Formats: sequence, structure tokens, C-alpha cells
Amino acid sequence: MDKLHKKLFLNEEEISLDLLPENIEQADVYDITIIQSEGKCTARINLEPVKDSLSKVFIKIFAENNALVDCVCTLNVGKECSGIDTDVQFRSWPFDRSRIQARPEMFIKNGNIIAAHGNALGTLSDEDKYYLNSRGITNFKEMIKRSLIDEE
Repeated sequence: MDKLHKKLFLNEEEISLDLLPENIEQADVYDITIIQSEGKCTARINLEPVKDSLSKVFIKIFAENNALVDCVCTLNVGKECSGIDTDVQFRSWPFDRSRIQARPEMFIKNGNIIAAHGNALGTLSDEDKYYLNSRGITNFKEMIKRSLIDEE
């Protein structure tokens, strides 16, 4: 069974997290949600796995009202660390002229690891908004935000 670590950040100015996966017997899953409705947020997430560890990092970012989110997730793997399997995934939703800068950085000094990353940025198209409006859903931003906050 996976070991789940959930973090929710609402309108923070600065976020600093050190993620330390433990071992390969169970995956350490980090589910990090950042919701920024105003101002600027700088997030630095540092992933330092130990030998023979398995980790998955999911970072979800929602920004509105001209907010700015700058988020970096850094993977550091030394020469002595082998048998590591890690995955870093960003999913971002910018609204109202807000900006999201989300990037994974990988510093790997050992070739005996598996490291993957992904980054998806998107919002609703006019067709999506029309479809939701035709179903009586007019505040789609709030619906997305609530789904991220209430996610279990």
C-alpha cells in the first residue's frame, strides 16, 4: 500500500518543502495543492530520495485574479543512490490573467535510477464553458477550486 502525504496551501507567499521518500517497499506519494487567489507565491519543493526508494509527486496549482505562482520541484540524486524510481507531475489551472510557472528540475549523478516528469497547463475552452453553462454551471472556476480543496 502507498504512503500518502497530502498538503494544501491557500494564498501563501512562500512555500518550502523537503520530501524524503523512505524505501521501495511502499511508494511515498506526495499530493501537493497550491491555490492562489491573490498576490505572488514562490514554492520550492526539494525531493531527496534514499537508495531503493519509490516516490510519486503530484503538484496541482490553481491561480486566479492576476495571481502569480512560481513553483520548482527539484530532484537531487547523489552517486551513492541507486534503485530509485520517481515521478514528478504538475497540473496547473490559471484563470483571470494569472500566471503559473511550474517546472521540474532534475540533478541526477547516478544512471541506475528511473526518473519521469510531466507538466500540463490548461484552462477551459469557450466550448467547455458553453457546455457547462448549458448544464447550469456558471461558476466553473469555483467548481474546479472546490474539487481541489475537497479532494480526498
